[in-house]
Amino acid sequence: MGLWAIIKNVFGRKKQETAPAPTLKERLLATDDALMIEPGGERIYNRDFRYPHDSPHLIRLFQESPGGRTYKRDVTVAGIVDEPARSNAAALIRGMRRAVTLQRDPSNPPDRAAIRVIGSWYDASGTQRSGQVGWVPKEVARALAKTHPNAQLDATIWKMFKPVDGKSPGLRIDIWCHQASGTADKPRGRRKSRKKPNGAAQGRPLGVNGKREKRRGG
Repeated sequence: MGLWAIIKNVFGRKKQETAPAPTLKERLLATDDALMIEPGGERIYNRDFRYPHDSPHLIRLFQESPGGRTYKRDVTVAGIVDEPARSNAAALIRGMRRAVTLQRDPSNPPDRAAIRVIGSWYDASGTQRSGQVGWVPKEVARALAKTHPNAQLDATIWKMFKPVDGKSPGLRIDIWCHQASGTADKPRGRRKSRKKPNGAAQGRPLGVNGKREKRRGG
């Protein structure tokens, strides 16, 4: 080995040994292909994207409306820190063709208004997976039980947070409702109208037998 080769090998090895480790942002951006768009820019259904000011572990998702009315937007899914929700949520974020559905759980002893958040996705092998990824927050679920007790509920994914540095993954969803209010769940009967005696509508006094009195002169 010549002198130049030895010098090049020594300095090259030193440069390689002292090279800084990739930052968290560099590692995260290298593992996804989310589009970078400006707020208000054109979005594509079910295509990961983020805004320039977003954290690199945040992924936004624009999903088609399931119909009905938007009940509440940007709702943080609760209970993801617990298993198996934590593992399911992380797999959903890594997966493809992601979706979430809501299931009421009236048989839940601690809270009969509880609503499960169920995720479905396809993994890298193309196999469809599903599992619970958390719960609708307690205060939101109880409000839905009061105002929309029998309404059909849907949800779409709005934000996903990759699990980094030992932290749990995160999900935020939009909740959709197919009925405007709980009063629409139970149809009301036709209200019977009370028939007024003749003359009452004209504001004239009635006699003892309910007939209109004749005006007296004077």
